[in-house]
Amino acid sequence: IPTCSIECEPPRKQLLNDASERCGCTLEWYIHSQWMGTALAFVIYLCMNIARVLFFAGLTRILWKQIHPERFTVVATCNSDGALVTSTHVSGNSHQDLMLAIQTKSNKSQDEATSHNELSATLNAKLDRCIRNFYRVGVALLVASIVVNMMWLSFVLLISRSLTPRVWL
Repeated sequence: IPTCSIECEPPRKQLLNDASERCGCTLEWYIHSQWMGTALAFVIYLCMNIARVLFFAGLTRILWKQIHPERFTVVATCNSDGALVTSTHVSGNSHQDLMLAIQTKSNKSQDEATSHNELSATLNAKLDRCIRNFYRVGVALLVASIVVNMMWLSFVLLISRSLTPRVWL
């Protein structure tokens, strides 16, 4: 068999340089996109859970009338006879005045109906104020939940453009 003479063209250095640069850029993009994708997944997970907690906390505060038993617990201070100690029984703001009012026997000569009506009106006013504040906090929590959801959605839209390599465009 006769020997062959094979002659090859010399390597095209410009083509090799372009191909290796494109390959290096693609590898760099891949590493960055993996890191960004993982970080983005963690941020989305965190934001979705925060939004979920805020949403249900706000929703239960707004829809509380449908889920409560229509009874309220009032924490109050009473003396040894069981009579409520109100601000009319305490002459000052000190702890000693409060302790003295608790230890004092209740005055049976007061008109109990008037005292009961005053106490009921005071409790009703305070309960109304607490319910309004409770509702306002619920609305604020719902708004915060929407803001957190919009935040991670806008973050996804912003980042998704940079996760596609420029050499593929």
